[in-house]
Amino acid sequence: MSQLRLNLLTGRWVTIVPDRANRTTDFAPRATQVESDPDLACPFCPGADPSDPSLAEVHDASGEWTMRVVENRYPAFVGDDTMAVHNLGPVHVMAEASGTHEVFVFTRDHDTRLERFTDDVISSLMLMLRDRFRAHSSTPHIRYTQAIVNHGREAGASLAHPHGQLLGLPFVPGEILEEERAFERFKGGCIVCTTSGVEESSERFVLSNDSAVVICPFWSSSPYELLVMPRTHHQHITDCSDDELVGVGIAIRDSPVPLACPPLPQAHHHGGLRARHRRDDQHRRPRGRRRRDPPRGRDRLMPGIRVSVDIDAPVQTVWDVVEPVERHVDWMADAVAIRFVGTQTRGVGTEFFCDTKVGPIKLVDRMTITAWEPGRVMGVTHTGVVTGTGEFTLEPNGSGGTRFTWTERLVFPWWLGGPLGALVGGQVVMKAIWRRNLRVLKKLVESRG
Repeated sequence: MSQLRLNLLTGRWVTIVPDRANRTTDFAPRATQVESDPDLACPFCPGADPSDPSLAEVHDASGEWTMRVVENRYPAFVGDDTMAVHNLGPVHVMAEASGTHEVFVFTRDHDTRLERFTDDVISSLMLMLRDRFRAHSSTPHIRYTQAIVNHGREAGASLAHPHGQLLGLPFVPGEILEEERAFERFKGGCIVCTTSGVEESSERFVLSNDSAVVICPFWSSSPYELLVMPRTHHQHITDCSDDELVGVGIAIRDSPVPLACPPLPQAHHHGGLRARHRRDDQHRRPRGRRRRDPPRGRDRLMPGIRVSVDIDAPVQTVWDVVEPVERHVDWMADAVAIRFVGTQTRGVGTEFFCDTKVGPIKLVDRMTITAWEPGRVMGVTHTGVVTGTGEFTLEPNGSGGTRFTWTERLVFPWWLGGPLGALVGGQVVMKAIWRRNLRVLKKLVESRG
C-alpha cells in the first residue's frame, strides 16, 4: 500500500511506493538502453497484453488506436478515499496515497520521438491530455493532476516506447502552493504575462508562436531548464481553446530542438502540464525541462522550416540515394563540397564540413550526424557559424511512393541579421532553395527507374 509521509522540515509530502520495487528495471546497472531486458515484449506496442484495458483511446480512419491511456501496473497513487492524515508518533505523519496513476501511450511507433510528431499528432495528443485532466477534475478525491514525459533510463523511463505518466494526487504539492503565493505577492499584474513580455526580447528567449513563449528562466533552478508560457491568460489549462492548447503543445515539441543536443546519453525529462482542480487559480503554465545547450549571446532561433515532397519510388530506393552523404551535392544547390572529418562516412557520429554558398554568401557548415535509422531518419546538428539541427525523414505515402520531409531549425548569429536574418534568410530564401533541392532529388530518384 502506497503512503504519503510528511517531511516536517519542508512541510511537503513524500510518496512511498513499496510495490514499485517489483519493477525489473529499478536495480538495473547504468546503460544506454532503457529496458533491463530488451528481449521482453513491449507492453505498449500494438498487439501487446490485452489485460491492460484502455481508459481512453484515439482512433484513426481504419479504427486502429493511435493513442491510448491505461492504468499503471505499478501505481504510485491508487484508491478512491479522501486523503486522511494519521499521526504515528511525535515526528511521524502519514496518509494513504489515494488517487490515480495512468500511462499515456501517445504513439503506436516504438522507435519514434516527440520531436518528430506532426502538428496533427500534437493536436490529438494535447486534446486527449485535456480530456484526461477534465476527467480527473470531476473525481472528488483528486485535487491536482500532473502529466510528465521521461525519455531515457537516467530520466526515469523504464520502457523505450514513447509514453507519459498522468498523476492524479489527493493533495496540492508544496511547489504549487508556493507559486500561488508568488502570484499573490506580485504587484505588477500577472507574473507569467509580465515575464513573457519582458523575456521575449532578452538573450534567454528560445522561441515563440501565437500561443506560447519559451525561455530559459532567469531564476532557473536546474541546468537547461525551459519555461513554456501560454500567451492567453486562463485560470486553468482545461479552459484553453483547442487552438491555444495545440499551440502550446507545438511549442513544447519544438522548444528542445533548437538547443542543439550534443552526443551525450539521451536522458531527458519533460516536466509536463499541471493543473490544480476546483479553484480559481491564477495563470497556470506548463513547464518543460531538457538537457540542452542554452542559446548563445545574441543569437536567435530561426522558426522551424519543414519542406516535403512525394517521390514516385519505394522508401529503400530513396534512401539509397540519400544515404551517401558525399553525394548530397548532386541535388543540393547550396552545397558546394562535402569533406569528412576522419574515416567515418555513415551512421551516428559521422562529422563533416559542408562548403555552402547562397548568393554572395559563402559559409563552412560543420555537421555531426546524430540520428541514423536506415530507410527512416537521418538527423544532424550544425555547429558552425549557423547552429541548430536538421533532419530527413522518409515514410511510405500510401501510393507506393515515399514522402520525404526535410526539417531545419537554425540559429543565426547577430552579425548575419539575428531575427531579421532568420526570417528573411530562412523562411524566404532557404525555404525556396530547399524546395528546389527536393524537386531535384525527386527527379534524380525517379530517373533511376
